[in-house]
Amino acid sequence: MSGNPMDWDMQTEIALIDDKVWKAGAKAVAEKIAEIEAKYLAKATPYAETIAVNPSTGKLHSIPVTLENENLYQTALDKVRDALDDLKEDGELPQHCFALEPIDKKLGRTLDRYARNPQRVHDDFLSAAKEVDRLLGFKEVGDYPEVQALRTDLITGSDDIRAADADVRASVDARVQLRLEEMRVEDTEVAAGILDQVSGVSEGELAESTAEDANTLRALRYVVESGAPDVSGANADEAVGAIYRSAARVSRMAQGWDAIKRAAEGYDTGVKIVAMGGGIITVVGWFLRLLG
Repeated sequence: MSGNPMDWDMQTEIALIDDKVWKAGAKAVAEKIAEIEAKYLAKATPYAETIAVNPSTGKLHSIPVTLENENLYQTALDKVRDALDDLKEDGELPQHCFALEPIDKKLGRTLDRYARNPQRVHDDFLSAAKEVDRLLGFKEVGDYPEVQALRTDLITGSDDIRAADADVRASVDARVQLRLEEMRVEDTEVAAGILDQVSGVSEGELAESTAEDANTLRALRYVVESGAPDVSGANADEAVGAIYRSAARVSRMAQGWDAIKRAAEGYDTGVKIVAMGGGIITVVGWFLRLLG
């Protein structure tokens, strides 16, 4: 797979792999290199969650990190809830705000189902704010005070979430380094296929968002003339978010793969989880080079 040159420190660590590992054969060396790559990819993609097997179901699920500033976070959520309520008349969007219906639906789901996942809430707030900007720019929604209030609360809310949690803040800082022009369409298909497998053995927000990210990657199209991806089928910000989020997740899965396999033993999903291990390792290497 294509991408940027590998991190020099990582190359050095690979070169210094213990002689016992080299003597153990190609399989042992490949496993050690994969372990090192996963460590550096996780370092390059801070993200406010961990992934583990749910002992009640045998499926993978995401576990949000503990917030540093719970009050600030809850205030950000409450402001957006209030702004959405202020848009409505008797619980319904008025005619002049009908264009905001998809945003209202998405934010309602975010606040209802994912309120304990600060990374997801942050990303959805920013995405919604940009969509409001687009609607205002194309005059698909009027420049009413309550619309501007929603936009403001979405932006300040995402700012407050970053302030409330260092991992969310770090993920945003690192995400700007991702370069879409380094991608090839055949690479995105491989990565999307692995994400489909992850989604298939996951539950809740992890299953849903991983499937969405796979579809976003597939929407990228290669432009033959320039060698860069055409993101007309997928918003560029969404594409960057999908790639970054996927890289963060597969790196953490690879790092904890032995524990995940042990925890999945005896469940219907166990065989499928074990079978996708090779694919996880493959896309870790690609994501690392893309984010390098």
